[in-house]
Amino acid sequence: MKKIIISILAILLLTGCQTQEKELKQYTKRTLTAGFDTEIVLIGYAYSEEEFDGYFQLLREDFLHYNEIFDHFKDYEGVNNIKTINDQAGIMPVEVDPDIIELIEFTQNYDEFNDQKFDMTLGAVLEIWHAYREAGMLNNQEDLPGKVPSITLLEEAKELTGYDLLEINKEDSTVFLTKEGASLDLGAIAKGWVTEQVAVTLEEAGLTHGAINAGGNVRTINGKPDGPWRIGVARPSTLNPSSVDTITLDGSISMVTSGDYQRFYTDENGTIYHHLVDPVTLMPSNYHRSVTIITKDSGLADLFSTIFYLHDYQSGLELLERFNEAYLESQIGVVWVIDGDQEAPSDDFVHIDDNEFQIAVSENIQKYSRVFNP
Repeated sequence: MKKIIISILAILLLTGCQTQEKELKQYTKRTLTAGFDTEIVLIGYAYSEEEFDGYFQLLREDFLHYNEIFDHFKDYEGVNNIKTINDQAGIMPVEVDPDIIELIEFTQNYDEFNDQKFDMTLGAVLEIWHAYREAGMLNNQEDLPGKVPSITLLEEAKELTGYDLLEINKEDSTVFLTKEGASLDLGAIAKGWVTEQVAVTLEEAGLTHGAINAGGNVRTINGKPDGPWRIGVARPSTLNPSSVDTITLDGSISMVTSGDYQRFYTDENGTIYHHLVDPVTLMPSNYHRSVTIITKDSGLADLFSTIFYLHDYQSGLELLERFNEAYLESQIGVVWVIDGDQEAPSDDFVHIDDNEFQIAVSENIQKYSRVFNP
C-alpha cells in the first residue's frame, strides 16, 4: 500500500513540475486519531492540496502502524507488540515486527552515554508510577492530594528489571523477557524514533519542505522555501502555551522537549510527581522544569531529552561534551529551563519573562536562540 501511495505522489510531483511556473503553497493538517495519545500536525509545501493530502495520508498510516507495534497497553488483532512481549515474559519468545528490534538496538547504540538514566526494562517500576499518577491526577481534580508509592514497593519492582532479562534473536525476529513480571517500556523514545522514520518516508515520497509536530516532537524536512523554521521552546506550564525561547532551524533538524508540566500530580505537600522517573533513584527528577534537545535525528532527540532531564546541569554539561566529541556528525544542543526563584546551578542561566523562568542554552546553539542572540 505504501509503495502505491509513493508512486502516486511521484506522479503528482512530476505533473506539478511540468506545469508552467506552479508555486509551492503551504498546507497544514492535524489529527488526533493517529495514535501515541497526542495530536500530530503536518505542515508542508506542495503544488496542490491533493498532493499535500497524499503526504498527510502517508504520515497518518505510518503513525497508526507504529502505534500498534509499540503500544504496551493494548492488544491488536494479528499484531505482536510491546504488550505481547510483556504478557509473555518468562513464558516464551515473541516474534515481532523487525522495527521493534531496530528501535531496541537503536537505544543500545548509545548505552555508553546512557549514564543509567534510561532503562527500557524499567516497565515494572513505571507501571506502578503510572497507576499512582492516574489516581493522583483524579484526586487533584477533586482538590485532593495524590499518594506516593513506597520505596519498598518500587525496589521490589526493580528486581524485575535489567538488560540481562532481555533476549533478542534477530534471525528469528523474536524478543524474550526471561523473567515473569518483567516489562519493556519504550515510551521515552518511541514517538521520536517513529517521527524520524515518518519524516524519512515523506522525504522519499517527494516532500521537500515540511515539518512534523508529534506532541512536541518536532522534525523539519529542509527549511521553508523562503527561509528557516522558527520553533518555540514550550513554556513549562499547562495554563500558558507561549514559548520561553525561539530556536531558528534550517535544514532537516529535530527538536524534542521533556518536562514536568504534563502528566503530573501533586501530593499533600504540593510536590510534583511527573512521568520522568530516574532508574537509579526510582523517583521523578526535579532538577529542571524542562529540557529541550536539538539534533538531526528525532529518535536521538527524544532519547536524550529524557537522559538530560534526569541529569543535573553540571553532569549534563559533561555528558554533552563527551557525546559531541564522539559524534561529530550528530551534534546535540540543549536548552534547560528552571523556575525563576530556583537557585541557579550556574551563571549560564538568565532570567526571562519577568523572572518567571531562567534559561540556559548550550554554547553550540546560542546563535540560533532568540534569548541569547536577539
